[in-house]
Amino acid sequence: MTVRGLLAFNAKFYPKWDPKRAAADLERFGLDPKARIGALSRGQKLKLGLAVALAAGPEFLILDDPTSGLDVPTRQDFLRDVIRELAASGTTILFASHLVHELERIVERLLVLKGGRLVLDEDFDKVKATHQASLEDIFCRLVAGA
Repeated sequence: MTVRGLLAFNAKFYPKWDPKRAAADLERFGLDPKARIGALSRGQKLKLGLAVALAAGPEFLILDDPTSGLDVPTRQDFLRDVIRELAASGTTILFASHLVHELERIVERLLVLKGGRLVLDEDFDKVKATHQASLEDIFCRLVAGA
């Protein structure tokens, strides 16, 4: 299957599918619509997955380490532009990541899990003011007891 074929296939399942958004994200991520999915690198497949998810026009998006395997410029673009764009459009995003330092610029509400239990659910600005530390340091204090 080609990149274009995957987009066409997925478009049938989502009433809010945005073909312009899909095309723009393919260009943004440097993906050739004619490329065969099997020939894509791991990073390119991740970018394609993001393009499909974003074109679906989600109201709620769960992202589990979405920047893992992406090159630095794409990761920065995704965090700086794509996530902020989605949040501004009203999309609620649950962003799970082990790279907590990357989230400091985009997080509004911080939820921290330890051993499968929620140990923090609070507005990030309030957490920063209380702990007066980086997100990474706050996370380590809460999870590792450092």
